[in-house]
Amino acid sequence: MSLSPESTAALFERTAFVSALLGGFCFTFLAVLLTAPKDSIAAEIAAAFAGVSAIGFIVCAVGWTLGSPHATSAIDVHAGTTQTVSAWLLSLHKLLSMCFIVCLFSFMVCIAFSGWIRSRKLGLLTSLSALLGSAMVVWILAHVTAKA
Repeated sequence: MSLSPESTAALFERTAFVSALLGGFCFTFLAVLLTAPKDSIAAEIAAAFAGVSAIGFIVCAVGWTLGSPHATSAIDVHAGTTQTVSAWLLSLHKLLSMCFIVCLFSFMVCIAFSGWIRSRKLGLLTSLSALLGSAMVVWILAHVTAKA
């Protein structure tokens, strides 16, 4: 990855926003799922995956938010020169990206199980939707990373 410090900072800010947004959705799902009947195994599984996703997305949001100023610190305003982004910042981005992807698939599992709480028909629909969504995410990731 050979991004300028400005591009890296913008990337960190955008991914932090998306992570915080998805983390909020996951916390909302978790809160709703915790009110489901205790005898529902599907609700317990969905709540567990929602909790894992929420925490992971918030970790990503914090990491990218706090990493953004370090990317822009590579710019020397007085000399008009730009340094390259440090290796530790790129490794942080790689780690947070992996965490984001794991949380995204964990959230898909949460959505897949959530329909089974209500009925078999809804469970099939949410499971198929989550499977289709996961396949689309894999396709997008494969094509985006091939261009990088």
